Amino acid sequence: MFAIAASGPPLAAQDSSSQPPSALDLNRQSEARAAKGDYTQALAGALAASRLYAAAGDRKGQASALTNAGVARLRLGDYDAALRDFEQSAALCAASGDLECEILRLNNAGGVHYYQGRYSEAARHYRAAEQRMEGHAGEAWYARARQVTLANRAALEQRLGHYQDALTIYRNSDAQGEHALAPRERARLLGNLGALYRRLGDPVRALEIYREAASLLDRDPNADLLIGVLRNTGIIQGQDLRDWRGAESTFRRALGLAEKSGNRRHIAQSHLYLGETLRARGRTDGSIAESTQALAVAGEAHLDEERWKALHALGRTQEAIEVIENLRGGIVETAARQDFLADKRTVYDDWIASQLERGASASALFAAIERLHGRTVRDRIGERGRDTEAPDLAAAQRALPPSTALAAIWRHGAGRQRAVVWITTRRSGVAQSLTAIDPLGDDVIRNLIVIPDGEFSAETELWRGRPLLERVTVSYLPAAALLAAPAGSGWLWPWQNAFAGFGDPVDSGADRLPASAGEVQAVANLIGGKAAVFLGEANRKARFLETRAAVLHLATHAAADVENPDASRVSFSGGDALYLREVYRLRLEDSFLVTLAACETERGPNAGGEGVRGFSQAFLAAGARSVVSSLRRVDDRATAALMKQFYYRLATGRSKAEALREAKLTLLHAGGAWADARYWSPFVLLGDGAGRLPRRVTWLQLIAASGAVLFGLAYAAGALLRRL
Repeated sequence: MFAIAASGPPLAAQDSSSQPPSALDLNRQSEARAAKGDYTQALAGALAASRLYAAAGDRKGQASALTNAGVARLRLGDYDAALRDFEQSAALCAASGDLECEILRLNNAGGVHYYQGRYSEAARHYRAAEQRMEGHAGEAWYARARQVTLANRAALEQRLGHYQDALTIYRNSDAQGEHALAPRERARLLGNLGALYRRLGDPVRALEIYREAASLLDRDPNADLLIGVLRNTGIIQGQDLRDWRGAESTFRRALGLAEKSGNRRHIAQSHLYLGETLRARGRTDGSIAESTQALAVAGEAHLDEERWKALHALGRTQEAIEVIENLRGGIVETAARQDFLADKRTVYDDWIASQLERGASASALFAAIERLHGRTVRDRIGERGRDTEAPDLAAAQRALPPSTALAAIWRHGAGRQRAVVWITTRRSGVAQSLTAIDPLGDDVIRNLIVIPDGEFSAETELWRGRPLLERVTVSYLPAAALLAAPAGSGWLWPWQNAFAGFGDPVDSGADRLPASAGEVQAVANLIGGKAAVFLGEANRKARFLETRAAVLHLATHAAADVENPDASRVSFSGGDALYLREVYRLRLEDSFLVTLAACETERGPNAGGEGVRGFSQAFLAAGARSVVSSLRRVDDRATAALMKQFYYRLATGRSKAEALREAKLTLLHAGGAWADARYWSPFVLLGDGAGRLPRRVTWLQLIAASGAVLFGLAYAAGALLRRL
């Protein structure tokens, strides 16, 4: 069904100066015509006013007229010309020393980029506006300029799918700033806020907000804003109230206003929503006609957001995906790309579902599913120079270790449809569930790598009535692109830390973990070699940030923030915390393994296709070869017992996946207190599961080897001298 419409960021025109009168009259007429939706005449008047102001040397007046011209061009879809008008206006404001004018023009230029899907450029302009406001809180214009900029930032966060961030910005807007806005500016802000509340599942509150916006527009008419309010009202009528007849009437009214104004973005959107409404009413021919009209208008005006929606509505899903991918590629900052696909997941799902219905090959389905998986973690790893392009099926087969199967999982919507593409080094296929895949019936397969679609624990599934982990080792990857992990060094020199452990935090805001101290010390002894152990008061964040080791082990408290995953944290002594957003900036290329023996380190929001945004993805992006983390709360003593078993097997030469599997089976089959799955099943391995601990070189071995080399050189030199 159609997406929520956002009215877009406010683009406020500066009041005109008082000279010369003819230019003032033309400029005011331009503003009045724009308010009525007559953008062609508004543009002509604004350009005429601009020429008169320029001839009179009135920079402030010319800046205002150029802004009005830019607004008119924006509504007509002439984005390049609109951007030139806004940038020229900003330059005139700066030259005349009018800081308020300059700040508002930066916002306007950002709005042009916003409408064209150039979100990084929009964000850059809004940041520049905020920077120009610093130190001017006492100015009379400050409240309005601040509110306009905040509204723009919130609208951008909304478009990128950062709904809670957008709501926080709106809520942080002070009352003084809200009252500083003109009625139509306030109505525009309310249009965005209403769309946000509906996105967050509160259509009743959204309708109340739209009614308030409509009442403001009665006092200060603006056709452009009214179209947005009507469109969003129609969405609620149709989707939430199932009043499709009423929705059709509302959308037809919005379309009429849009066509009268010539605003191609509104025309395209009105056709889109009308087409979706007709489809819901069973009028397929009318729906296709409206979607086709939307596509034509969007193509002419280079409106990529509307273009992919129209393509999707027409069943041209693969073309829609290409448009979405191009839009995503234009977002420079990785953080901004993070949630971009969340509200577009349905397009990818429909594409994969259609391929399944057509009986597509495992190779084609694998390529489709891989386009969804782990995009953000791949982006972040790619920033460090590593190739993370999605492999095709043949490349994935070549990257698989021996005796290993890969299972890439796809779930449509709320689990209505499901598929698993399985791959071994020689074969591949498609199944409906993990335990139905063919290679697990073959004794040669000993290791299973799962690429989950959201939260998933393969170890809870049964294979012929027995837990799956009794049959194979299980590890996870965010995407098949991470199969080809860098090999790293196979040797650990005596001056390098083999192990660094952190445990038993004090003054952390939570109870102490007495068993964790013994756990860390026991693991250090099992690993051997040079170790750095930080317990109690010594367990500090600063020590963690400056310490590197082949194995990093954190036996401490952790808390997952599902609404804002960047605020998820691992606790240290003294109230310090390592936040998930900080982990991405670490350099952990020398880390063979990071173990998070803490609660909920694998919890987080499931961003459609990206997987769970927990600590494992952050540590993998920071360079760690693999991560052991927990899906939920864990018992302190049971965790200590499991970790001792895990590291004992790791130290005896088992691979990471083998070691974790055997540790879990030991607790499962031993009976006693920890046999219940709730004590050992929360821990999962992500990343490279086939690797073994690096070979440790002792000082004695190094000295012996050096002595042998010196003896050899001396012997050779003696032999040479005897020949002379």
